Amino acid sequence: MIHRVASLCFLNSARRVLVYQHHRLDAHVLDFSVPLRQLADAVGAQGRIEIWLHVIDLQRTKTYSEVEQSIKGLPPSDVALRIRSAILRNKLFEVKREEFRKICS
Repeated sequence: MIHRVASLCFLNSARRVLVYQHHRLDAHVLDFSVPLRQLADAVGAQGRIEIWLHVIDLQRTKTYSEVEQSIKGLPPSDVALRIRSAILRNKLFEVKREEFRKICS
């Protein structure tokens, strides 16, 4: 996270904005709001850098389940090929919900 904020410091801009995008399949994974707030406090971002968290909740598709079953026991090279083929044909995930959270402005 800190390297993303650091890269903003080199911009010669009146407005600096960081959007940290988090894709998740499980709603019980780490909520990045707390670490982002801690980072904002540590670098003194208040009033100088806007920080947003973009949470994208995903769900597995039927294609995902089919691929998951079909790759069991295959060698790694065949697994990669099967997954790439599935991605070309269909989506493995769908967006269930999106949310923007303002961390700091």
